[in-house]
Amino acid sequence: MELTFRNSEISYLIGENGAGKSTLLNILARIDKNYQGGIDDSFAVDEISLVDANPYMLKGDVYKNIVYPLKIRKRENIEESMTTLLDIFNLNTLKNKEASKLSSGETQKVAIVRALSFSPKLLMLDEPTANIYIY
Repeated sequence: MELTFRNSEISYLIGENGAGKSTLLNILARIDKNYQGGIDDSFAVDEISLVDANPYMLKGDVYKNIVYPLKIRKRENIEESMTTLLDIFNLNTLKNKEASKLSSGETQKVAIVRALSFSPKLLMLDEPTANIYIY
């Protein structure tokens, strides 16, 4: 099997439960290294972002969770970037909330914003709306 991802295009994987969709995303994100085959290294590891179906939050508040990818990449204008992200995604009211106290939907939203924070070249989402309910 061969997959090709093109810039500015949306691709998606569909299949039954247990078909290996999440495993493939973990391989592409270089999390799972136990596989046969190869990956064309078009994207460096620090240019890829994966939001898991059940995202992990760091200890601390929402702000700390979203700013983390910017800090480890030593980005400039972090405060300005954070202000913009929090405004765009309407997270100002959650900014100082302890991440462990978020609802599952809030956790999913924060994880997606965190993944977008550093403008990755490849963004992968594993069941991104599984915990977000629309009334």
